[in-house]
Amino acid sequence: MSEELVWDTSSLSHALEDYSHGAVSAYMSVRSGALRRRYFITWERVKNALLRRHRSEYESRRLLTSCDGVTYTCSVPVEVYRELERSPRLRRTARVVFGEARDVEAEYYRVNRLAYGFSKVFRPRLGILRASPTYVRIVEGAMVELGIRVHYADVRALALALERGATLVTGDRNLAKLAEYLGVKTIYTLGGKKTEKMHT
Repeated sequence: MSEELVWDTSSLSHALEDYSHGAVSAYMSVRSGALRRRYFITWERVKNALLRRHRSEYESRRLLTSCDGVTYTCSVPVEVYRELERSPRLRRTARVVFGEARDVEAEYYRVNRLAYGFSKVFRPRLGILRASPTYVRIVEGAMVELGIRVHYADVRALALALERGATLVTGDRNLAKLAEYLGVKTIYTLGGKKTEKMHT
């Protein structure tokens, strides 16, 4: 049986985003830190943030490619899927992993007949699941205990990973800390480290 991964908003967007979005996101990350810590925004800081983000994009794409039901079985909570739907660009990019490979094949086939058969071979897939309210409350309680705030959709991703005994895939440092506190195995794509389950 394959290991199960649950994806949060940041890791999934890293797997699907384009270069311009990554560049502007890296800049916004540096600017946010500069405003809090009062330092200058330099190209070196932005460049390092962008390179870190590229590593996360690569790791997220590598993991997503392995969501083939053999290496990993992967899912997102319905709230992460809804966040993805709010961005037409990301939604269009994600179609192939949400069961629309046949439609994607048809689009490409109109331009190049070599695309024929793609949907029969392509395996990566993300299921859409709903986290139990009980586990959502556990995560929300831990947030209060640690004084950490995370996006509501990502709360559900962590709750789903906790509920299913799955590994959480995230690019959010606070969510990774929260997962570690709750004993959930985590792949932190911005840091490249995988934490093992500490307690159940």
